[in-house]
Amino acid sequence: MKKALQELTESQIEFICNECSVTEEELHNMEEDQLYDDVYETMCNIEIDEVCSKEGGEDTERCEIASDIVTILGNAIR
Repeated sequence: MKKALQELTESQIEFICNECSVTEEELHNMEEDQLYDDVYETMCNIEIDEVCSKEGGEDTERCEIASDIVTILGNAIR
């Protein structure tokens, strides 16, 4: 999953840092297990919360960013 971080855009990295309350340096120094537990699961929860709260409307920007991150990081898990 650490390699997948390199595929993320600066805005996606910034989003993760803001949502997970970590610095970019802390993010890049996380071990695989911590990335999964602290980042991947948080992004999944954001995606689920946002999808459930949209009530038939369009996805929010927050949902779209989290979803894109989940896709990139999730592909690295396989």
